[in-house]
Amino acid sequence: MLSRRREVRRPPSTFAAARADRVSAFQLGTAAFRGHRHLNTPANAAWSEIRTLADSLSAGRSRDADIMMWSAATTLSARDVQIFVAQCRTAGLEKAADQVITNAARRDAQAVLNIASALHKSEQYTDVGLLLAAAAQGERV
Repeated sequence: MLSRRREVRRPPSTFAAARADRVSAFQLGTAAFRGHRHLNTPANAAWSEIRTLADSLSAGRSRDADIMMWSAATTLSARDVQIFVAQCRTAGLEKAADQVITNAARRDAQAVLNIASALHKSEQYTDVGLLLAAAAQGERV
């Protein structure tokens, strides 16, 4: 029986190294950070829209970015919303991911449950909580 050697990944010592690590993970479409958000998203699921979103945000075109996030949240399938959120997080776009989830919470109840299920299947439990909390706040009595 052959044993595989595992490389120990040391945390980056500088901000530049951390950014380079995040960028390389984004380019590969893999999760850079695990923690409490398990991003079990296929590596080939990286979308060019995420790069466009990042470019819009960094260039200060917040209106374009807002429209893109709203459109993703309100028109994509549950699985595609999950992938979009995971890819935003992978790219370091935490606020964008949160905004997509908040906008998705405004969809009809069945769509919200489907998105919550897709997030749960991908072990994005914190995102499930954010989605359901936002949906509950928007509920009218």
